[in-house]
Amino acid sequence: MISNDTFSKIKNTVFPLLGFTYDGYIETIEHEGIFVSFENGKAVIGAADKTSAARGLMLMAKNIFEGKKSFTIMEKPCFSSCGIMLDMSRAGVMKVEKVKEYIEYMALMGLNSLMLYMEDVFEVDGLEYFGYMRGRYSKNDLKEIDQYGLTYGVEVIPCIQTLGHFEQYIKWTEGAKLSDTNTVVMPEKEETYAFLDNIIRTVSECFTTRKIHIGMDEAWGLGTGNYLKQKGYKNGTEIFCAHIKAVKQITDKYHLKPMIWSDMYFRLGSKTGDYYDKETQIPAYVKELLPENVRLTYWDYYHHDEETYRFMIEKHKE
Repeated sequence: MISNDTFSKIKNTVFPLLGFTYDGYIETIEHEGIFVSFENGKAVIGAADKTSAARGLMLMAKNIFEGKKSFTIMEKPCFSSCGIMLDMSRAGVMKVEKVKEYIEYMALMGLNSLMLYMEDVFEVDGLEYFGYMRGRYSKNDLKEIDQYGLTYGVEVIPCIQTLGHFEQYIKWTEGAKLSDTNTVVMPEKEETYAFLDNIIRTVSECFTTRKIHIGMDEAWGLGTGNYLKQKGYKNGTEIFCAHIKAVKQITDKYHLKPMIWSDMYFRLGSKTGDYYDKETQIPAYVKELLPENVRLTYWDYYHHDEETYRFMIEKHKE
């Protein structure tokens, strides 16, 4: 059951955000989903958690604002975790105050999961050029965002990279010494895993959640740059699977629950290197090499037909 103090704090944010005023008493009850009732000037909000309470208050305000004198609304979320991912890495990061405002609007919609996609845009001790001139968040910034999310029941989850998408760091001399290609860090190198340990430790200290997204998508040319020169040729799938295992050991060290993007498995099994190739044949041994408790995340910005999604979800289950 949400405490009265917590409910009042949420109400005092939600109503001004909506430009809504209500001076009447609101009874709060525990409810499995979201329950909103308004009858004879009496309001009742039922919710199981903070985001449900915020959404209930929004629904109440909306219907009263529309002039309804009596209504009952019940909603039951279809997913225990539902939210969005904010991409902070394409230009300047969002200001902390704007992320906090975004969290407030998420709560109004009943969304309880916020992923922050950050390639190099956060402070890491000892890495002067990590996020240099990119508006990177300080560790205190991340802690502030995390704590604000908890206020509204929004779990803030760090999404980082641990293989590809390091072009903004590799372009500096400090990062170039860790490179395989101009975007991918060097697998099977002691210095690389010390670097990744530093990054993972940092976010583990800044966020309350034990969930972490460790990326690994679009690792173009894996094993074809400095890796090939120094270690010789090795099948890309084998390099990829060995690297995941090594990074998983780091996440285990900090008691984290990792997720990765799934596209590299599909690309490495495709003759054309395509993520959505229906002829993709992922080698059987890959299933054995994927560490336990690493969750695959399917991303798709392109398709509008149900058939493609059903096909890809079945492939992920395999």
